[in-house]
Amino acid sequence: MKTNFKLIFIKFIRNYKIFGGMVMGEVVNTLKVMPESPEVDLEALKAAITDVIPEDAELHEIQEEPVAFGLVALNVIFIVEDGEGGTGPTEEAIIALEDVASAEITDSRRLM
Repeated sequence: MKTNFKLIFIKFIRNYKIFGGMVMGEVVNTLKVMPESPEVDLEALKAAITDVIPEDAELHEIQEEPVAFGLVALNVIFIVEDGEGGTGPTEEAIIALEDVASAEITDSRRLM
């Protein structure tokens, strides 16, 4: 996965301005979402994921990743504050969706 330095820089500047020079920690996470089957409508699943993202998380991007035999995983990239709770609410909201078989955090990096 390529690191999006532009996103990191924008987040740093935004936090620096908001907190008057004190940069609060944020974490960018990648959640790999496996649909129930290859027949799942990925566009509808992307829309459902977008709708259930909690207020304390910021959705950055949803990427498609071919797995095998027509199955395509979705890599949901989102940002949360570095603190208590972390990715839990976002993971739980996405796993609860009807067409999701599983979801796991595959990458987590602190934004500076």
